[in-house]
Amino acid sequence: MHFGSSGQQGDASSSQLSLLPDEPFCEIMHIDADAFFASVEQGFAPPLRNKPVVVGGTENQRGVVHTASYDARKRGVRTGMPLKQAKKLVPGAIFLKGNFEHYQAVSHVLQDIYYQFTPTIEMTSLDDAYLDLTGTHNVHKKTGVEIASIIQGQIVKSLNLTVSCGIGSNKLSPASHPAGGNRMELPMCHPGWS
Repeated sequence: MHFGSSGQQGDASSSQLSLLPDEPFCEIMHIDADAFFASVEQGFAPPLRNKPVVVGGTENQRGVVHTASYDARKRGVRTGMPLKQAKKLVPGAIFLKGNFEHYQAVSHVLQDIYYQFTPTIEMTSLDDAYLDLTGTHNVHKKTGVEIASIIQGQIVKSLNLTVSCGIGSNKLSPASHPAGGNRMELPMCHPGWS
């Protein structure tokens, strides 16, 4: 649908459908766990919490950072950075090779939580997923924003992890909604609206 700058419907071809308020629209939620590998390591070993954790290998090993805790990120450590460079930036960091079995187990718990809200899920990695919420409002009696908040709460409660969520009309449009820091309203992007 085409809208002019005044918000009035413009010259759209007759083959386009008008979007009335009661018509269904696509609503896709993107969820990404925050510093997933490092957060999982901290969850399995509580003494690592609130410390700079670097996952990717030992401090003297050749390789790159797979992820880093927020304590390490604050000091400049980034994904893809050589481990030796991370060690120079944060000499007291805790370096870990990582444990794929732990990450996979946590990923299964995340999926179980997502399936409570929709049967249509696309996992793009262990911690990254798209949930199709289209039509779920009638079942849950919640908006996408409310569902995102509930999911975030369940993940914190069951795994002590935080996730960022975004909602849009397709997989390309969800805006980030960080779990930490200032909370903001998620945008509802309807097809054809900008």
